[in-house]
Amino acid sequence: MPTETKPALPFAPYEGAEPYVFVSYAHANKDKVYPIIKRLHEMGYRLWWDEGIFVGDEWPKVIGDHLRKAACMLLFMTPEAAASQWVEKEVNVAVTDKIKIVGTFLDPTALSPSLYYQLSNVQMLFHEDEACWESLCKGIPKEALAETTFPVYGASPDGDFHCTYYFTNKTKVTTYLGKEAIVVIPSELHGCPVVEIGESAFAYNGKQIRTIIISKGISVIGAYAFSGCRNLSSIAIPKSVQKIRRSAFYLCPSLAAVTLPEGLKRINTETFKGCISLTDITIPASVMYIHKNAFCTIITPHHPNLTFHCPRGSYAEQYAKEHGIKVDYTT
Repeated sequence: MPTETKPALPFAPYEGAEPYVFVSYAHANKDKVYPIIKRLHEMGYRLWWDEGIFVGDEWPKVIGDHLRKAACMLLFMTPEAAASQWVEKEVNVAVTDKIKIVGTFLDPTALSPSLYYQLSNVQMLFHEDEACWESLCKGIPKEALAETTFPVYGASPDGDFHCTYYFTNKTKVTTYLGKEAIVVIPSELHGCPVVEIGESAFAYNGKQIRTIIISKGISVIGAYAFSGCRNLSSIAIPKSVQKIRRSAFYLCPSLAAVTLPEGLKRINTETFKGCISLTDITIPASVMYIHKNAFCTIITPHHPNLTFHCPRGSYAEQYAKEHGIKVDYTT
């Protein structure tokens, strides 16, 4: 008789007395689920899932025992999972026994009436960006994380930059400590791609910063990221930047001209508030929302010398005409 062996796994399911996470998913989605739980494991989370059960074990008993002892259920929902009787039974046990469910949709999924009812009080995330990852990680009870790896998002210095790391091997700049007049925000720190400039990362950073060059690959400029940089006169924003959050350039009185990247959709509240020297801003056709206070000074809705450089027929043109802003057509 051949010797029974366990299937090849990304890591061994946790077996022990410490709190752990019970993973619920459809086996057909291994290719999507394994990379996620592998990274969670590398961050120090204890996880158990049913791939480690030997053939011949009493599946309902083993699964039920592990679920009832878990700190929470990590539910990966897909059309295949919604159709799985095992996933539905696991959800039913978790709801009945009041076990916390941390759920994420890996694909758009229509839930059956039974699943919809059972998950009606569960906040389900959508696996699509870093914000989802951050929320997912925060939702898992801390006791399921080995103490040696806490906190989840470790801070680390890299020369003039401090950064935090997502468990997707990406990072964001959280603080700038340098004294340079020209600052290049790198595309990589500690071997991890930089995807975000964090909230207030450069805020009120003395009088020395005059030029900011943002490297390709960075997609988000956080709220108040450059606020109070009084001598900042120019900034290069690559096309990879898709989100600029509120008040990102609040009170940058030396900033004279800005070209916003194609793909940007919103100019949020007070993004350029107090930028009294801002006379020229190039706005792409992709922008479909501009807050009424985006360019306000302390006492007026916008600086009287401000000019929009934008395409004919764009939202920016319409906004400019409605708010008495001069327009120079780019196409």
